[in-house]
Amino acid sequence: TKIRGIPSSSRRTRAFAQSPDDQNRLYAGTTEGLWSSEDGSATWRLITQKDLVINSVLALPGGIVLLGTEGAGVVRSIDGGQTWLASNEGFSERFVSKVVFDHANRRVLAGIWGDRRHGGVFAAASPRGPWTRLGAGLEGREVLSLALLGREALAGTDDGVFLSDPETGGWARLATVVDGVDMHPRVKDLLALPPRNLLAASSKGLLRSGDGGRTWTRPALGLTDEVSALAVSPDDINVLVAASPLGFFRSTDGGQNWAQVSPGFGDFQTHALAFMPSDDRVLLATTGQGLFRSSDQGATWVRCTGGIPYSDITGLAIHPDGRTIYASDFTWGGIFRSVDSGRTWERLPTDGLASDRVWTLGLDPSAPERLLVASPTGGLHLMVPASTPTGAAGGGG
Repeated sequence: TKIRGIPSSSRRTRAFAQSPDDQNRLYAGTTEGLWSSEDGSATWRLITQKDLVINSVLALPGGIVLLGTEGAGVVRSIDGGQTWLASNEGFSERFVSKVVFDHANRRVLAGIWGDRRHGGVFAAASPRGPWTRLGAGLEGREVLSLALLGREALAGTDDGVFLSDPETGGWARLATVVDGVDMHPRVKDLLALPPRNLLAASSKGLLRSGDGGRTWTRPALGLTDEVSALAVSPDDINVLVAASPLGFFRSTDGGQNWAQVSPGFGDFQTHALAFMPSDDRVLLATTGQGLFRSSDQGATWVRCTGGIPYSDITGLAIHPDGRTIYASDFTWGGIFRSVDSGRTWERLPTDGLASDRVWTLGLDPSAPERLLVASPTGGLHLMVPASTPTGAAGGGG
């Protein structure tokens, strides 16, 4: 039966608990927050935010109440529901889209995708956590990319570029105005280059700012209206490569002018681009049909074989030794490693991961033997792969 006093819009009551201290105190966890009754269910009142979706409720002696929520992890109260605090060491149920190491502020940043209510950007002093969400300003937005400009962090979202305040941690949207129109683009990739050069790969094309985001231009990249990935040479920050549905473009003047160098991969999108740190002629591209390698800054491409599948390769991390590469398969699952610059590959064990479908990867620059792995259902995990290859795994070529 419907519990009287709880609005009909909250008809999905998923959990119910009685206080062990007072049999008349009841808790009902619904799709619109936690409701409490102190008179044996005669009347009810909302005691959390209404946008909290609650899947489980546990009432313990001493006024302790634990809530299992959808998107916000575990939330706890120690005063019978008067005040609430997050009770998470991390964000195990969130989809991590991007991880960056913020050396200027001695922290790791993680962007959250697919959680508009409880997402944003999280920070921790080390990859092991604990993680806390940075300040306000990103509510209702998905974070697709991250970049660093000095002590400031930049977040590429489904509603443009946001800049963090290094003192407060809050976020402010940068107006990406081009020809009098604020673009509000979906920003898939970001580059921040000294002194104040910003480039955004977006649904509205390539956007560039030379003054830290105060003003923007849209350099011409053929007839394309979308750019999905960017990379900067490890030897010269003026040399850039951009990926679009029409192909690959290169700039030698910091992104002011571009020329097409190859036609690209057809119908499947390039997720990420990266130069090999040991050779700025060599580029890697993750795509919906495998990992590709170029030995001439994107002019020609060859699909990687030798054990890595022809699948949706999304995650890419390159060791500073210039030989070791990690890549992940988001469709069928698996993390793959090459120790010979991408010629042969082995599949790594993924014991302990909630899912071996991994979207993004990252290496800790201070300890590059540690691999950060982000799956869509298991949050962020830290792996230390064995240094000795176990033999290449088959699949895809």
